[in-house]
Amino acid sequence: MPISKDSSPAMRGDFSVDEKTSASHADNPSTFRTPTGKGHEEQLPEIDHAAEARLLRKLDLYIIPPTMLLYLFSFLDRVNVGNAKLYGMEADLGITDTQYSTAVSLLFVTYILCETPSNLVLKRMRPSRWISLITTCWAIVATLTGLVQSYGGLIVCRLILGALEAGLFPGMHLNLLLQ
Repeated sequence: MPISKDSSPAMRGDFSVDEKTSASHADNPSTFRTPTGKGHEEQLPEIDHAAEARLLRKLDLYIIPPTMLLYLFSFLDRVNVGNAKLYGMEADLGITDTQYSTAVSLLFVTYILCETPSNLVLKRMRPSRWISLITTCWAIVATLTGLVQSYGGLIVCRLILGALEAGLFPGMHLNLLLQ
């Protein structure tokens, strides 16, 4: 198929850029021209490095500490049943080692099952509200776990705690990625 003179420079194999465009781009690297030297010039935005450093410092001060505290509290809520065992929870509730292991493990069943639905809810609600809601709820459940009087109550608390904590880690990561 013959190439006509009217065809685009790329189809003719003409990739040269005129000297004037090359010189103007070399003089001002923040301007942009198309490879053929034709088209409009665009001014690239200038980056204010001092403002960028202030923004990063502000993000570090306002985001990192609360995030670290939430992760710490979540971890403590999951493992506090181990501390309760050291102080005689098995004897107080009248449970065996197998029942204790089951109660500890069941948290992760609802944790795994509720991670995806929690992230779907996160798409419908604002992350700040959803993460605040689930954090408040699992703090209440973790506190009320201390009032448990039976094996069934311990199981229910651990299942609810797993369901509520499931949204924290993936939700915080998704929230950071979306911003």
